[in-house]
Amino acid sequence: MEVVSGSKTLLIPAWLATRPGRSARREDLAEFLWPDQERAGALRALRQALFFLSRHAGDLFDKDDEVVALTADRLRVDSLEFDEAVRQEDYRRALELHRGRFASGLERRVGVEVEHWIEEQNARISVAIEVAYAHLISEATSTGNQADAEQLARKFLDDNPSDENRHQVLIRTLKAIGSEVAALRAFEAYRTMVDREEGEQLPGDLERTMERLRAELTAPRITEMPPVMGELREFPDHQGAPQTLRLRLALVGALGLVLVLTGILLRSRPAGLDTLAGVRASFLVATEVDGVEGFQEITIRGGRFDVREAGPTTPHYAVPGPIGAVVAYAEEASDGWNVAVREGQRVKRTLTSFPGDEFPLGWSPDGRYLLITRVRLDASNRSRIHTLHFFDLAGDSLHTITALTSTEWPTASWSPDGSQIAFTADVAGSPDIFVVDFDGGNLKNLTHHPGHDRSPAWAPDRSAIAFVSSREGGADLYLVRPDGSDIQQVTKLTRDEALPMWLSPTALLFLAGGDQPEFWTLDVAGGRATRIEPAPRITGVAALSRVEPTWLERLRILPQPDIGSPGQHMALVVEALGPRGDQVGFGPVPMRWTSRDTSVARIGPDGALELTGEGTARVVVSAGGWRTDSLLLPVLPLRISEIEPVFEEQWNHGLDTTRWHPIGEPGPELRSRGGGIDGLAFANNGDAFFESGAVTVERFDLRPGLTVEVEGRVPFTGQLHQVFGFQLVPESTSDSVLAYGRASPIVGIRLTGPSDGSGGETAIVTATGKHLLPMPRGVGSWRSYVLQVTAKGVVQFLIDGRLYWQAADPLPVGHLTTAQLALGFSSVGTRILHGTVRVYSAQKYRLPDPPNTPQN
Repeated sequence: MEVVSGSKTLLIPAWLATRPGRSARREDLAEFLWPDQERAGALRALRQALFFLSRHAGDLFDKDDEVVALTADRLRVDSLEFDEAVRQEDYRRALELHRGRFASGLERRVGVEVEHWIEEQNARISVAIEVAYAHLISEATSTGNQADAEQLARKFLDDNPSDENRHQVLIRTLKAIGSEVAALRAFEAYRTMVDREEGEQLPGDLERTMERLRAELTAPRITEMPPVMGELREFPDHQGAPQTLRLRLALVGALGLVLVLTGILLRSRPAGLDTLAGVRASFLVATEVDGVEGFQEITIRGGRFDVREAGPTTPHYAVPGPIGAVVAYAEEASDGWNVAVREGQRVKRTLTSFPGDEFPLGWSPDGRYLLITRVRLDASNRSRIHTLHFFDLAGDSLHTITALTSTEWPTASWSPDGSQIAFTADVAGSPDIFVVDFDGGNLKNLTHHPGHDRSPAWAPDRSAIAFVSSREGGADLYLVRPDGSDIQQVTKLTRDEALPMWLSPTALLFLAGGDQPEFWTLDVAGGRATRIEPAPRITGVAALSRVEPTWLERLRILPQPDIGSPGQHMALVVEALGPRGDQVGFGPVPMRWTSRDTSVARIGPDGALELTGEGTARVVVSAGGWRTDSLLLPVLPLRISEIEPVFEEQWNHGLDTTRWHPIGEPGPELRSRGGGIDGLAFANNGDAFFESGAVTVERFDLRPGLTVEVEGRVPFTGQLHQVFGFQLVPESTSDSVLAYGRASPIVGIRLTGPSDGSGGETAIVTATGKHLLPMPRGVGSWRSYVLQVTAKGVVQFLIDGRLYWQAADPLPVGHLTTAQLALGFSSVGTRILHGTVRVYSAQKYRLPDPPNTPQN
């Protein structure tokens, strides 16, 4: 963004431009820019600032009573264009867009929070500038464009001549392009600056850096820069999410120059096992040395990496199991290759004996299921076709996972929780990475690329899948999210990579080197690849054991209500438990919900349950078919108590100020009920900024329970600022807070009309947050809306005498014992009407006692 000068007012569009959706709540914006003022004063200052801006750019903002947003396509934000140029690797364009420090001149004239924000923007931009220069200098050097490389390096230094790193970049760039004399002169200028700033006694690390730099300058020049350790940098984007930049030239002080190719890692020099710190795991690797197959065991503990022989010669195509000494392998028979398993030296059993060939691919994390590929000839009897299956060792049965076939040998990996399988298939001509649920549902192609993708491996927290791909010519490691998004290349070594295996959520073990492989680790978060030691010819890697079992053992639906009522909506969630009974800390496990009888209950894919009729609701959830849990819920009608209200208002005598205290300007009024119905109704007149309504003078006791019943008619028109509802508020709530719609209720309901393509919103609002519900049907007609608080503090919302929603936990009312009833919100462009109001000093609607129904 262009340099901002003047007052805080001009920071409003700048700050909004860096927010998600280019919008923010008025309250957040006011608190950010005027943190030292009272809330009302900050909001007043914000209104004045927005008024000033609107006079000079009337259509710059979209405003309502809660949110301020930049109008789409009305403002050109060059800082956003700058970031987009960096993300698209258009680095020359990025440098063209850079026009100095962000908000220059305002850093010391604003609050601490704004000052920190400005500093963050400048730090983010500074890193991106380093990235741009790094890439362009490296590119010019590698392509032999010496003049461009020198010009860029000198411009980079001129922008900040006191930066030691930039001096080192210029020196090394001049050395790399063959300008040794210029490089020595630049070194002398650098040494003079350091001596002037540090004095005669240099810090030890800086002195070592200078000596290394001097040695580099006096050494013979080499045509190709030697491979050194890779590094990744992260900086926050405008939404605060980390954006990883793979630098060509990382500028580091005491460590000297680090060359990194954009988007990849160069081959690393051998280093310590920092990546393995805290990792505790054991793995078996299937090996082949001089034609002899065997196992080796890799143990990692306390940063130590040990390899030892593990057992005698193994059978063909051996796949070690994750638990115990079970091994799956292929044995040759008269009908082809069959799959068998053994424990130790004892053959346990043969699993398959079909015509053709079957081979093992991998185990489920609990060791019960074995992935198998079946190999057959196609109709022409010329090509081999692979299909993917798993064998249930406990059920002694073979199951087809997917109908996809592959002409190339498939590779596969089970997710750590057991719910999904990643595998390869070449249905589009070359192998892609696919993901499928345990029961064969939700099949998805993650990679969609003509390159050769293989060897998928799940991260322990399911956040990513590592795989090997030849899409850039070699065999490099990539990461992809389980939904197919955010594919990233994470290595590019001088030799082929293979067989990735996760050691932790941020550390990968893999092989590189072809016929003479070496073990490598990759610190995914830090971007550092480390060579460990030479390795035998490894044909497969599988987890032998982990310190803590990680698979998903069982599911538990929460909550577990005893009874429900027709019309009720509830949000069900799933607790995933591991084999030790503790919660499994995986990412989003793909849950699948079903209802056995939709005449009693319907359920959405996110666990939103709607009880539709009397009977017994039977709901089942599964982790992609891997594990299941069920809920058996009796659904019965409510019991209604015949009690008299302690407060009733039918509006026949106008707005009685001895009973109601009006709020807002313009204030509420009474209108005809309409629709051929006699009598009057209460109508609020809230606009885009102020809300209007009325609050009861009388206070109601919450301790025995309270039922508030309000008739309402809400003819929403699709315009903004149309809200129907009512709420129980503390006695101390001020009129001004109510008028501004900023009251913190004990509990209330808000029905916000649809607008701008949204479907509207129904919310139960409390002091601690809000619970979103589906929009009720028929809000344009007269309905009875009930807000009920039980004696135990449980909130219930009813429509026309049917339970619509019930809170899972009671209200944290604390010392609150009484409350007032407030009606009305905003009603721009429509007539939002409140009919008869009744308050009962008890719980009028009750769920029946649950029958003694056994739970499945």
